Amino acid sequence: GMLMRSKIFVPSSLGVDNNLIRQMGSYQLELAHEEVELNKKIKKAMDEAAPAISRYKKAINDILTGLMIYAEKYRREIIADEKCKTIKLFNGKMGWHLNPPSVDIRSNQKVLKRLKELGFTDFIRIKESINKKAILERRIEAEAVEGIKIVQKEEFFVKPKKTSIQISRILKLKKAKKRKKIE
Repeated sequence: GMLMRSKIFVPSSLGVDNNLIRQMGSYQLELAHEEVELNKKIKKAMDEAAPAISRYKKAINDILTGLMIYAEKYRREIIADEKCKTIKLFNGKMGWHLNPPSVDIRSNQKVLKRLKELGFTDFIRIKESINKKAILERRIEAEAVEGIKIVQKEEFFVKPKKTSIQISRILKLKKAKKRKKIE
């Protein structure tokens, strides 16, 4: 069935809880169905538009290719000055420009090794980041550092049998014990 508007209902017994969990499972199945139907409609619309999109892309590319062939063939005649390589026309402009320089590296590991050997350490970036796994392993020491707090949140969850889809919501923060800070 279609759900129009939901209100929060607080159950009075476990029997009612059980019915609500069953209802939640039904809504999850309906939601999944709606999403499948929506995705079918999106795919159909994309499939219908694809030929026209493809035709426009090809036509634009064909025009670009034609203009490029013409411009390359008559480059000397159409640009008077190699410093200004743009041709301004009534309906737009065309021309040549260099894109920004970029670095092309064939083998990261080999290049890193070679840079180290040659002493070009300024070409190597080392990214520092906090090792949260180590902090969790040594909580007491880590929590003594200003700015570090270990947090753990309690979640309430419901997992209907009908769908096996668990839904959770964080309830509250469990407060960590205050420890003397090291600065």
